[in-house]
Amino acid sequence: MALRARILSCVLFTMALTAQALAEDAQHPLPAKLDGDAGAAAAGALAAGDDVLFRPGNAPQVVKQNDPRFNPPQIKDIIAIPGATPGSDKVIVTFVKRPQGQAFRLKIDGHDLLLHDDGLEGDDRAGDGIFTAAVDLTDDDQDEDAPGAAGARKMARPRYTWHLPEKSEAELAFIKVDRTLIITDPGVIADPLRTSDPGAGRLNPDGKWTFGHLIREMVNQPKTGIDPAAFVRHWLDSWQVDQTVNSFAAPARPQMQIIVDSWPKLPDGRLDIDRAPLRLLAITNRIDLAGNLVYGNGSSGEGRFVFAVVNPADNTQALQFTVILEYGIPRHTASARHHWARRWLKLNDFVPGTPEFNRRLERITEVFAGHDAEPSKPNGSALNQLRTDEIAIGLFSNPIKPWELREFRLSDSEYDEGGMLEEVTVKQNPDRQTYITPGSPGNLALGDWINANAAAVKANQHTVPDRLPATDQPLLGASAVNGGFPSLGTPDSWLFTNVVDREARHQFSLQTCNGCHGKNAETVFTHIKPAAVGQPVLLSKFLTEGPQTVADPAGGAPFVINEILARKRALELFANNKPALTIRFRPRLTVH
Repeated sequence: MALRARILSCVLFTMALTAQALAEDAQHPLPAKLDGDAGAAAAGALAAGDDVLFRPGNAPQVVKQNDPRFNPPQIKDIIAIPGATPGSDKVIVTFVKRPQGQAFRLKIDGHDLLLHDDGLEGDDRAGDGIFTAAVDLTDDDQDEDAPGAAGARKMARPRYTWHLPEKSEAELAFIKVDRTLIITDPGVIADPLRTSDPGAGRLNPDGKWTFGHLIREMVNQPKTGIDPAAFVRHWLDSWQVDQTVNSFAAPARPQMQIIVDSWPKLPDGRLDIDRAPLRLLAITNRIDLAGNLVYGNGSSGEGRFVFAVVNPADNTQALQFTVILEYGIPRHTASARHHWARRWLKLNDFVPGTPEFNRRLERITEVFAGHDAEPSKPNGSALNQLRTDEIAIGLFSNPIKPWELREFRLSDSEYDEGGMLEEVTVKQNPDRQTYITPGSPGNLALGDWINANAAAVKANQHTVPDRLPATDQPLLGASAVNGGFPSLGTPDSWLFTNVVDREARHQFSLQTCNGCHGKNAETVFTHIKPAAVGQPVLLSKFLTEGPQTVADPAGGAPFVINEILARKRALELFANNKPALTIRFRPRLTVH
């Protein structure tokens, strides 16, 4: 789409924004791409509430396609040339499709940065399609987590040249996944100073990585007045009654009462969250979920804690039941994200489980998991959502119920439920019963939507809406039921008789909960596997390093996925480059 057409779409979308969205945008200015000064009235007008600032993967599709934080213009080359003095450095950018006009405005950390093609400000030649900006490439190498760290060490300003494609597997081999992205080392997840595990006889109420501590910080009782034990009980009780979300039912799983009954209690009968029957499996870094913050404030991705619920009959064992706390990172500018990425990458230099590694990791996790980490969100918590993936309660039931994934958010209601976890739609996942059967009316209508949005789906810029536009029927499910009903059987995939583009079909299914936790990623339901005391935590094929070949459930040639490479690329780009040089980042916009 031509840049002027984009600006027009921005303006039209601006007219449709609600007063609430405009008020939120005024609080968090989110500039749009500009052609010179044209479109200035539309700058920042693509805010769509918290999903733009905190959860870009959930943002409306029109925003994903028109807001440059999500869909920036493609970069052909970037060259960084150091000058004789700080501030005299230059960044030279050429685009795959030349923008119109002679100046291209970026918004970095609230300040304008103009890329010139007008022969001014260091630009060699007007109108040649080569844009130049004067910047300060002097970098600081401050180690924020070093004991007694004070002051920054200045580094030289080397010359960089990048050409697409992005860095290869070999170039990023130095990044250790188990130190910087998916941390499952026993010395971390069973750290006696920071974790608790009833099956191992380890009780540590003050541990910063215990479920109880994280819940207390999330609830923020001094601010909200909510009792953390009541908060957890309210969440567990919600499973025991039918939930209706987006008009679809998430049927009750009454055998959750087994978990409630076996949960250790305080003398007054309340849940003892310090002895919560959950075992830490992993701490993960999802900086790859960030937006392109060269174009304005936004998301720096997520940080996550993954827990397994322990078996009430034998607490050394884990149930097939994972609970994932997924926090937005309270770092919303390009410079803040740069320093945030450095802190994660610095863990590369230390051995997991050693005192120094764990100390540094705790300082990182406290940024997003601590109380009042994100004051504008409910309870002041940075939590984006809590997700569950389980068959355990289903197996307790009679008849057996299937694997199911649910999603919860902190309610921002001003009434009794405010600040509590409430069940919400499972993002990017249509209701299974209505839409998954090939050739059914719902499946055909969904296939038509995929065909109409195939380009966005293949670019991962689509958002499955709450309702199907063509029929105005509810679309997103209340929960994501995975196949194999009524046993552990075969996981799901989304198949269609009318979807023309097989790549669009594959990408659509891969971005759903039950497709990604099923056949499209050749996953047996969970990506981080529940583990017994003392046993290693295993990862799915999807989270295995290197290119992974997966069969097409519909037949034909297999697909290749490389999830870990995408996460490495984001971490390295943000950590090792000044903000202006991250202009080339193409946001992933996934929600998983």
